[in-house]
Amino acid sequence: MTATPTAHDGLEHRIAAVPRPTPVLSRERAAALTPRQRELLDQLTELARDGFSHLTMADLAARLNCSLRTLYGLAESREALVLMAFDRHLWTVGRSAREAVGADPLGDPLEAIRRYLAAANVAVSRTTPAFARDLAAVPGG
Repeated sequence: MTATPTAHDGLEHRIAAVPRPTPVLSRERAAALTPRQRELLDQLTELARDGFSHLTMADLAARLNCSLRTLYGLAESREALVLMAFDRHLWTVGRSAREAVGADPLGDPLEAIRRYLAAANVAVSRTTPAFARDLAAVPGG
């Protein structure tokens, strides 16, 4: 006896087939980050949420308690640094969202979408208009 196809058949395969965007930070470069560099990027993600156009690299270094050399070792500009930090954060959120969908591959497709959107909502829930405006002004942002 053959099972009747359902709406969720192949859901995981369809989701997996969606092409992934190219990350700002290559896999190799991300793997080479030191624990301190990862910590700085995480802190920068939080710091930039209220906007960053008014912050210089020197301001960022002071607020992150690191040297300018450390920041310029990560990225060539403030904009590139913020894009790198936020892109890294979005990849983390994306992995969490994909894991939420994969938690019950035979479950209800609508519930899978709800789990995905709930997990993805974490990425944008604290985004401020100032951050969105500043990010929109960055080429490639």
